[in-house]
Amino acid sequence: MDKSLIIDKIVQGIDTEVTMAGDEATKGALLSEKDMYEEISLDDKSGKVQIGSVVRLNYNGKINTYFLAPSGMGNIMKVGSEAVVVISVFSTLGDAILQSEKGDEVVIDMRGQERKYLVEEII
Repeated sequence: MDKSLIIDKIVQGIDTEVTMAGDEATKGALLSEKDMYEEISLDDKSGKVQIGSVVRLNYNGKINTYFLAPSGMGNIMKVGSEAVVVISVFSTLGDAILQSEKGDEVVIDMRGQERKYLVEEII
């Protein structure tokens, strides 16, 4: 999985929103968001989940792929033949996986229920 493809798709979406924005304040906010995505390191070798990481998480035996974004998204995008869920570092799951490593178990409370995720892979 090439995370640059994910970032490129998000940046293209932001560019589209900028062209449709009606006022300068909205355009400025979108351009600031675009800058955050363009500054994401593509070669992080820390072994920890960082902003910009692509992470494969196992929940109840099912593995899903997530992209940890610097700002709110919540979208699912198709990258090649794979579905990638874009989550914000400020979301419950995003916050829980930040700084985790391969093999770590992260636990979140989702509507009063405990959910356990296993970090399978960090890209």
